Amino acid sequence: MTDFYRMGRHYASLPRHERLWFEFPPMSLGDCAEFNRGFDDAKREQLIVTRLMIALAVVAVCACVFFWWIGK
Repeated sequence: MTDFYRMGRHYASLPRHERLWFEFPPMSLGDCAEFNRGFDDAKREQLIVTRLMIALAVVAVCACVFFWWIGK
């Protein structure tokens, strides 16, 4: 049996050029909903991680500038 939730999460992690060649098995309406739920969850997690990395980079740069300013 195919796990459409996991397949949706995997599809979300593929680069755009590889998504063109992804072969989908036949899906019912419920299977399609599970696939979309997995895709949405993976994209939401990617967005959270991206925002966290940006925030950490900003904090690191501010800390470097602060310690440079203190040592001056």
